[in-house]
Amino acid sequence: MGLDETLSDLNRILYVQNDTHAEKVVVDFNELLDKIKNRFANEIEAAGIIIKVETNVTTFTTILPFFESILTNLLENAIKYRAPTPTPQITIEFLELQSDYRLIVSDNGLGFDSEKQVDKLFEPFQRFNTTNSGKGIGLYLVKCHVEALEGTIYLTSKSGVGTKVEIKFPQTDAKNS
Repeated sequence: MGLDETLSDLNRILYVQNDTHAEKVVVDFNELLDKIKNRFANEIEAAGIIIKVETNVTTFTTILPFFESILTNLLENAIKYRAPTPTPQITIEFLELQSDYRLIVSDNGLGFDSEKQVDKLFEPFQRFNTTNSGKGIGLYLVKCHVEALEGTIYLTSKSGVGTKVEIKFPQTDAKNS
């Protein structure tokens, strides 16, 4: 990784950490998910990836750039680190519970031993699977965005089995943000 790329990544991290005044808006989850899936349409089709979606949420209030970044990074990781067999599957669940939302993205990809990496999971410039290129900032940015949305994140992964990321967000509305 060159110095320019490193500086660019550090700028992205600083921007996320300092952007505390972003406006919350009402978002249509299915429209947003379709937009994100379209970015990866070629890879999804070429690899024959099956994406299952389960949601009971039509619209919700969030900081759109943060939530979009979270979902984009998680989908991109699931696609990038898919296993060649069996057929790659990604499940995206977005559920409204009593006082919060749960976003769960799971896959049957390459996975890694998350128990051995627990202290490094969400640190910048950490890579847990070197089969594909990457800079190791995706999960760190996801964590920063989740925390900016006052949420929590939990990741489990097992080599050869896949990865599951579960995020919990409090419910808010646009006028209370």
